[in-house]
Amino acid sequence: LGLRAPIPPLSEQEAIVTLVSEKFRRIDDAEAGLDAARALSGSLRAAVLATLTSVCWPLKQIGEVGSVFVGATPSRRDPSLWNGEIPWVSSGEVAFRRITQTKETISEKGLGNRERRLHPPGTVLMAMIGEGKTRGQAAILDVRASHNQNSAAIRVDTDVMSPEFLFLCLMRQYHANRSFGRGGQQPALNKALVEALEVPCPPLEQQHRLVEETTHALAVIEASEGDLRSAAVLTERFRVAVLRDAIAGRLHPGTAGATTNGSTP
Repeated sequence: LGLRAPIPPLSEQEAIVTLVSEKFRRIDDAEAGLDAARALSGSLRAAVLATLTSVCWPLKQIGEVGSVFVGATPSRRDPSLWNGEIPWVSSGEVAFRRITQTKETISEKGLGNRERRLHPPGTVLMAMIGEGKTRGQAAILDVRASHNQNSAAIRVDTDVMSPEFLFLCLMRQYHANRSFGRGGQQPALNKALVEALEVPCPPLEQQHRLVEETTHALAVIEASEGDLRSAAVLTERFRVAVLRDAIAGRLHPGTAGATTNGSTP
C-alpha cells in the first residue's frame, strides 16, 4: 500500500510496550474501582427502597387500590391512526422513569375508547411482557397518555395510595413481580395478575413521608451514578489516547509518569 511508518529501535519498542502496559494497568485499576463503586451504588439503591417495607404495613392488592387497564396498538397499516396529538407509550418506555413525552403519538381516531385508553397524569404503568429487563418495570405519567397492550395502566385511588408510593413499591418488588403467578418461568403478566400483586399500604401521611425521603435519596444516588458514567468515559478515552500516542511515536520511556497533556491516570 506504500504506507511508511517510523520504527524505533527494538530496545525503545520494548520500553514503550512496558510503558503502555503500566498505563493500562493503572486504567484497569481505575475501572475496577468504578465497578466496585457501581456495585455499592446498586446496594445503596436496594437499601433505600427496602425502607418502604421496613415496617410490616398491611398489604393490599393493586386491584384494591386502583383500576387496571390494558392498552392497545393502532394498526400500522392506517396512517390516519398515527402522528396525532395524543402521546402513546410503548412498553420499552416503561423503564422506571417519569414519562413527560413519548417517542410516538396517535390520533383521536387511533385512540378509540377515550375514557378507558387515555390516562391522566399520576397513572402508574407496568410492563407485562418481555424476556429481557422490560417485564415488571414501571413508570409514572406526568402527561395524559395512552399506551400499548404490553403494559398495564394503574389509575390509583389517591384516597388510599399515593401513585408515587406505588411506583416506588413496584421498583422495590421488581424481581418478585417478574415471576409472580407461575414461578420463575412466568413468561408474561396479565391484567388479572397485575391486579393480584400485593403492595404495602401504610397510612397516606406515612406514604408521603416515605416518598419524599426515598425520592431524595435516589436522586443523590442517581447523581453519583452519573459521575461514575462520566468517569468510565474518561478512562476509555485515556486508553485510546495511550494507544494513539504510542503508535504515533509520541509516547517515549521518558513520559512514564504522564499522558500527552502531562496528567497522570
